[in-house]
Amino acid sequence: MEFFFYGTLMDDDVLSRVIGRRLPPDLIEEATLRGYQRVYVAKAFYPVLVPDPEGTLDGLVVGGLAPVEVERIFAFEDDGYTAQALSVTGARRGETLAVGFMPGDGMKMTPRIWRYEDWRRRHKRLYMQRIWGKA
Repeated sequence: MEFFFYGTLMDDDVLSRVIGRRLPPDLIEEATLRGYQRVYVAKAFYPVLVPDPEGTLDGLVVGGLAPVEVERIFAFEDDGYTAQALSVTGARRGETLAVGFMPGDGMKMTPRIWRYEDWRRRHKRLYMQRIWGKA
């Protein structure tokens, strides 16, 4: 199973905390998703995807995970999100299908665009403290 990460799981520190190890670079591929945009979830530091016919965003395709690591990712994304197969374009291999997490019923979002670099600079430290009690 491969995943498309477009938010906080793009960060190596967050991903390694969730799955319990740092992944080797050959299991991670830069990728692009068309037809969507990232916006902030209401009252949160993390994003959700919303349809946008003109939208294009960068993320990561990650594969080669053990079953327990897959379980940890699903637990991390919790009931607020719904897993869905997305067609993404990988930098090395082109078009591929990967599981992405879409907003679940009742998830509230803002119109504010979420940018990974802004999150890393402004929110990562506090996010890591809130989630795991340390930066």
